[in-house]
Amino acid sequence: MAFQERLITARNPWLVRPLLNRGAIISGCMIHSTRSGTADGDDGPRTEGWWSNPLNIVQDTPPWGSYADVLIHEDGTRVICTDWDIEYATWTAGYGGAGTWAAGIYYIQIEIAQGTLLEPFTDAAIESLAEKVRALSIRYGFPIERISFLDQTGVPPRGICTHEGSANGVKTGKTDPGPMFPWERFLELARGEEAMPVEDGWAYFTDDANPQYDPLGDSVNGIRVTGGVYRREFEYWQRVLLGPQLDAIWARLTALEAVSNPT
Repeated sequence: MAFQERLITARNPWLVRPLLNRGAIISGCMIHSTRSGTADGDDGPRTEGWWSNPLNIVQDTPPWGSYADVLIHEDGTRVICTDWDIEYATWTAGYGGAGTWAAGIYYIQIEIAQGTLLEPFTDAAIESLAEKVRALSIRYGFPIERISFLDQTGVPPRGICTHEGSANGVKTGKTDPGPMFPWERFLELARGEEAMPVEDGWAYFTDDANPQYDPLGDSVNGIRVTGGVYRREFEYWQRVLLGPQLDAIWARLTALEAVSNPT
């Protein structure tokens, strides 16, 4: 399913700080939940409204306020709040104590709508999150693996972490994303392991120097790619599993897609 992705309604300049080389040091994503305290299915828009509000400011030198890189609404809408290659949000996950670094710099901060601790996350929000994390993992080269605890010392580990599972989260008493977050489902979707609907064609390719390609489905070994998900699946497996030797079959996949899904 394709989810809408757009810029935040209004952006307050004090909610970001410049960091021109951030894109080169991004090590993964950190998952948060919004938690306004009201479980009415409207926490995403409510959070966006607050982040866009001029009252979202702490008068300091310089001023700051609550924010993140990405906000995901209950309906799966993704709101882009920063240009994370060159800047970071001023108040997400900071330091974890003496000798630690700020998690909000090394990990793209994603807030997913959830009104209260025990309110279930919507399927659309989880699917949208998985889709975005998957794209980011390809772009920045981090694995779709859960970091059990981020101690915020040494070299930042690559992968997916949470606010509650970080030194900053422990220090500040955070509980997000909490017990309702469906880790197994999320990781399955983000890795592309969920069964995809079968459409008009089959393509198989293996990890040898001359991949097999068979639109009739007669090949025995390889990874299955079907119908309208050719490009998305191909990009994921190319980066994560098989590497650049699969570039040779890109044109073949494109050709089969054109035949299977004519315009």
